[in-house]
Amino acid sequence: MPRNVSASNVSVLSILIGSLAFIACGGSEKDDEPEIDAGIVVVSDAGMTENDASIAENDAGIIEDDAGTADVPPEFISIPAGSYVLSHDTASYKEGDTVKLRAFALKKTPVTVAEFEKCIVAGACTSGNYRSGPDDCNYKRGENWKNHPMNCINFDGAKEYCEWLGGRLPTEEEWEYAATHNGKKHLDTTYPWGNDEPVHCVTAQYLDSTYCQGNAAAPASDEDLTGTSDVSLHSPAGDSPLGLVDMSGNVWEWTSSLYMSNSPFYAIKGGSWLYSGINLPITDRINSLASFTNNYGGVRCAK
Repeated sequence: MPRNVSASNVSVLSILIGSLAFIACGGSEKDDEPEIDAGIVVVSDAGMTENDASIAENDAGIIEDDAGTADVPPEFISIPAGSYVLSHDTASYKEGDTVKLRAFALKKTPVTVAEFEKCIVAGACTSGNYRSGPDDCNYKRGENWKNHPMNCINFDGAKEYCEWLGGRLPTEEEWEYAATHNGKKHLDTTYPWGNDEPVHCVTAQYLDSTYCQGNAAAPASDEDLTGTSDVSLHSPAGDSPLGLVDMSGNVWEWTSSLYMSNSPFYAIKGGSWLYSGINLPITDRINSLASFTNNYGGVRCAK
């Protein structure tokens, strides 16, 4: 903006000449003022707000300027910075708000039993935060379940694992933004694979009359076969444009976001084997107490 000029030091003629030159160059007193976009909610810390638990003050390893491509492990997928419009209320935003996010990375698959067991062996995952069977819990269920999602894990167990991995839990907004991102923008489709209705055992694992095992379907009445499916089963048919696996179906996934402001419940996303297909759209959300170790819940980490 123009600086104040003392009349005692500069002649009136100089002031007039300077003003005319400034106008001729297209200047404006408002050129240096920031633009304000009505209805835009700017997120300063990758979608993290006071209601989003477990977020470190140092941005938890989020990369701002390089589209999340630096130091991203192969099991993670980079999600570029950008924005999208919310179609529903969350704890921190209202329907219609535009949420702006920094670049981050999201794990390609839900955390598997085999991956989680490494944390247990390392002594970094506390036994009170997860459990094995019965009730279709995958831990200690057998070798055939090692590549299934780790379920029956509470919020603290999910957070504990992600931090041991050098990451964190994603916010609800990050999770949703990543689910249909194609590398350039959030596509806002109903499901990660597009707008086509889900096909059981092909694009997603959800509650149906059959259970997905391998490349075939077995009767769900067989108790030994009920539960989650191998995380590779629905890939690539059910993948997101960037290759995220099982974002819809298999297990609900913990986020670091509260379900509602000042609520004891956390938002979980993605649908699961124990819920019907109506819960598979990426905008769908349900809640869970942090202490619950549900057999339909798992975790996917962010960096």
